[in-house]
Amino acid sequence: MTGLHINQSYINEPNNLLVCSGRHQSAIFGVNVDTGDLRFIMANHEDWSDEFKQYLLTPVDDNGVPLYDLTSLGGIDAADKDFWTWGQHNIVEIPNDEPGILAFLVFDNGNYRSREDARSLLPLDNFSRVVQFKINLNTMTVTRPYEYGKTEVGNRGYSSFVSAKHLLSNGNLVIHFGATTVDEFGHTITAQPGFSDLVDPDEGQQALGRLVLQEINKETKEVLFEATVTSGYFKNEEMNGANYRYDISAFRVYKMPLFE
Repeated sequence: MTGLHINQSYINEPNNLLVCSGRHQSAIFGVNVDTGDLRFIMANHEDWSDEFKQYLLTPVDDNGVPLYDLTSLGGIDAADKDFWTWGQHNIVEIPNDEPGILAFLVFDNGNYRSREDARSLLPLDNFSRVVQFKINLNTMTVTRPYEYGKTEVGNRGYSSFVSAKHLLSNGNLVIHFGATTVDEFGHTITAQPGFSDLVDPDEGQQALGRLVLQEINKETKEVLFEATVTSGYFKNEEMNGANYRYDISAFRVYKMPLFE
């Protein structure tokens, strides 16, 4: 693999695995800590050479029934839009001692949501989300017990890079959609056209960076706190240069006590 861009990893001790998030491959994978042997790949099933196909996980429901027909274009597209992570960040383990089982939370940025431009989503139609996955290494399957952001926040939270979530000790989630961008018409656009996203031919000529910060009750998804932070003014290429869309962003946000 080239251009993997590992942005976070952890060691799953019960299964002796190094679990990594590879943003540029839109893949989460596990390797044996001692041998370095690949154990699983959680990603879209397209474009992998034969040597890697045995490691690909199958999405299933709680009863172990496959959710998608990954031999059909319709099934592939449905899994791309609904299940897999794209350009993800901030993979954090959910402790579990059961052999062959591992679980984690991850921030799914959502870049493209397809390997093919013709089936990709424009930023205006896209979303970012927090997702919980549970992998069964014995059956090489993966379930998705939890997600937040797709319908609750929608394109307002679409963030083409950075972003994360923080699970508090009380069970609440602190989430920051850390690099959302809008044009002068209020439409969601990308900070990285042609790189992290498709180019939207209808987007405006100005960009405003925006952070959407939330604390939610993880179980009920009730929003307990929300703040929107912007740089305060729109930028454009003429006045601010070719990278004018890189405005305000945040890699991590934490909730800290006011007094110890």
